[in-house]
Amino acid sequence: MSSFSFSVTEYKGFEKEVLHLRNKNRSNIVNQEYMNWRYSGHECERSSLVFWVNDECGKKVGMVGMAFRPYWVKNKILNVSVIGDISLNSELRGQGIGRELFIFMNSYIKKEQLLPALVIPNTQAGKSLTSSGWKTPEQLLPHVFLINPSEKISRFIKNKCLSNVCGKIFQKILSTGLRLWPSDNGISLERTTEFCRSFDLFWAVFPKEGVIIRDRSSSMLAWRYLNHPELEFETVIVKKCGEMIGYVVYNIDKERELCAVYDFLTFEKREKAVIIEFIKHILTVPDVRSVRILLNQNHPYSEELRQVGFVRRSEMRTFQIFSEDSVYEGIFPQWFINYSDKDT
Repeated sequence: MSSFSFSVTEYKGFEKEVLHLRNKNRSNIVNQEYMNWRYSGHECERSSLVFWVNDECGKKVGMVGMAFRPYWVKNKILNVSVIGDISLNSELRGQGIGRELFIFMNSYIKKEQLLPALVIPNTQAGKSLTSSGWKTPEQLLPHVFLINPSEKISRFIKNKCLSNVCGKIFQKILSTGLRLWPSDNGISLERTTEFCRSFDLFWAVFPKEGVIIRDRSSSMLAWRYLNHPELEFETVIVKKCGEMIGYVVYNIDKERELCAVYDFLTFEKREKAVIIEFIKHILTVPDVRSVRILLNQNHPYSEELRQVGFVRRSEMRTFQIFSEDSVYEGIFPQWFINYSDKDT
């Protein structure tokens, strides 16, 4: 380990080095615009940071990026240190270098009072983070709703045409069943292409006491979804008797025939009705076979999804936190984590 050193810089001024090292250690290649969106696309009082591994010649061979995102914790807003783009050259893995980088980063976080910190890591990085002092409050679980199961049916019926017919019949029965489901009178969905003042009014009155939840102001939502350099998102406003009571942001993956829900928020006791209306809406979208929502295991919407027909999949991920405050561990306050929390 003596041949390696660790350092920290701002992202600004090292954009090309970050992009190069990130792409060298990832199968999915991104461009500079994407990285700039992640690290400098949203205004914050703190500049984004990069923690580096340097070899004996001073060459950068590993890194961790850190951006600061506003979260509401017990009704107070904090800038949480969100890390990502964990990269280490392949020939150096398995030697404990990643763990040493995290230990260096953890010391910096404490010294500069950047607590709490948050990450949604892959399995290998998660092990190194755990050994360096990071905690796992909960697992992350995908909840999946099947709209057309023809692909699964084909595993048992080796006739593609018959599988497709069975899938269509299932989809028709599903559509009929949802129409017969007791509805919450007055709830409707309205498509929008902007995050207008209504979102700020909704967010201002959304209850934040007793929860840990990322900021959902209109400026944050616009950065996260409208300004995304690679993905296209669609948004529906949920209304009750003409007043906004929530919203859903989603992406249609045409190649996988999947609707991935990135953000879903509504007032308490309306979740089930909103989910049903949203499924009805997705049934009108061509070639979508399933709806997928990623939530922390104790998320307040999880049980409502199960009652509507979503199935929890077993492929669990984790989110991890680094903090000296025990308030971030366990289910009190309650975490609100979904796809939207993973942006770095």
